[in-house]
Amino acid sequence: MPQIQWEAPAYVAHARSTRWYVIALSAAVLLAGYGIWTGNWTFAVAIALVICMYFLTRKHQPRLHRIVLNDEGVEFDGAFSSWKDCEDFWITHFPTYTELTIQKKKGLSREILIQTADQDPELIRETLAQQLAERSDASERFVDYLIRILKL
Repeated sequence: MPQIQWEAPAYVAHARSTRWYVIALSAAVLLAGYGIWTGNWTFAVAIALVICMYFLTRKHQPRLHRIVLNDEGVEFDGAFSSWKDCEDFWITHFPTYTELTIQKKKGLSREILIQTADQDPELIRETLAQQLAERSDASERFVDYLIRILKL
C-alpha cells in the first residue's frame, strides 16, 4: 500500500456571528437563572463556569494532527496502530469538508477522527479498503450533528 500522509484539524473551527453569541449567552443566562430559581445552585454555578471557560477558549484554533497510512498500519500524532488493531473505517462528507474515522478494536481512544484536508477522499478510501472493511452504513452521530449545527 502506498504511504499517504497529511496534516489536518480533527474538527472544524466554526465562524460564529454576533447573533450566535447573543442567542448562546441568552440561553446560558436563562439556564443559570432557572438553576437559581429552583434552588439548584450547583447547576447555576456549572452553567456560569461553562460560560467562563467558553470565553477563555473561544479564540483557540484546533491544532493540526498528522496522520500516516502505510502497509503496517496507521500513525496518528506519533501513536502507531497496526491494521490488526483496527476494526473498520468510514468517510463522512459535509458541505465544506470531509472526515475520516478509523475505528480501533480496543484502547482508551477507540476512534481516530481527522479531516481529509487536501487529500482525495477516494484515494484514502481505496488505500484503506486494502486493509480494513469500510462501514458503509455509518453516519454522523446525533451528538456530532448537534455540535455541528449549533456551532459548538
